[in-house]
Amino acid sequence: MRRTIVSSLSNGKMEGTNNKIKLIKRRGYGYRNLERFFLRLRFELGR
Repeated sequence: MRRTIVSSLSNGKMEGTNNKIKLIKRRGYGYRNLERFFLRLRFELGR
């Protein structure tokens, strides 16, 4: 806990990315193949 207070690093960016992936998974329930799902992830996350 003390390291959290002393350190200036944050995991907010990673948490935001994980949340986006979870939302896409929820919306995309029933994708016919994983290739389309991964294409959607890349499109939404901009990578």
